[in-house]
Amino acid sequence: MVKSNLTLRYQHKESKMNNNPIKLLFELTGTAVDVFNEYKKKGEILADDKKSNLRMELCGKCKSFDKEAGRCTLCGCFMKVKVRLEATSCPIGKW
Repeated sequence: MVKSNLTLRYQHKESKMNNNPIKLLFELTGTAVDVFNEYKKKGEILADDKKSNLRMELCGKCKSFDKEAGRCTLCGCFMKVKVRLEATSCPIGKW
């Protein structure tokens, strides 16, 4: 079977991601619980624009951020979403 360069490049990028379905499920569940608890405690779900923009800026400079996919290669999250959630954090403590 012949694969295009695009397919090979996509598979290479994806292979660097944390795509273990069990680990991703636990990550997402943990994030959902954190967001719910933050809402119960403070009544907030979304971070303000200033905080979200700063977080995204820090991600953009990180070697673990896949700009093409818009995902963190450590946690597998889509960062445009994650940076907007008040209760979330960077898996290596950058924010």
